[in-house]
Amino acid sequence: GRHYIRPYFITTVGCKNVFVEGVTLKNGPMWNIVPVYCDGVVIRGVSIDSRGVVNGDGVNIESSRNVLVEYCRTRTGDDCFALKAGRNADGLRTARPVENVVMRHNEAQSGFGGITFGSETAGTIRNIHIHDCVFENVRHAAYFKTRRPRGGGGHNILIERI
Repeated sequence: GRHYIRPYFITTVGCKNVFVEGVTLKNGPMWNIVPVYCDGVVIRGVSIDSRGVVNGDGVNIESSRNVLVEYCRTRTGDDCFALKAGRNADGLRTARPVENVVMRHNEAQSGFGGITFGSETAGTIRNIHIHDCVFENVRHAAYFKTRRPRGGGGHNILIERI
């Protein structure tokens, strides 16, 4: 069910020069890899299998900047890769964007969204380049979602060779 608090599997908050490489995560309690308010993040060669986990997102970049995600493989029942930028009044108050993100050579083997923007977008999503990824057995290759008062929008988003 959804009515209990579950932790993220791996999260870093307010860190610089984060490097996650070569780990395999299976059946995490909720979102799997989640840098929040970080600067200089590299996530490389990670495998995630969270099929059957409620909200079992793969890699969620939250209000972080200067991020590279490459050569990762996910199998989820929800978002494989997601970009988020704060939620509701707190997200609007802090106004921290997710920005300067490159995602390349990743593979989503199952899930809801290959790359999902939101639903938390209060701080804005900007300067994103996603390329040369394979998204198979996902409901949406690229999915944009938000709702009031979560909207901060997005710009300078380029998705190619998916």
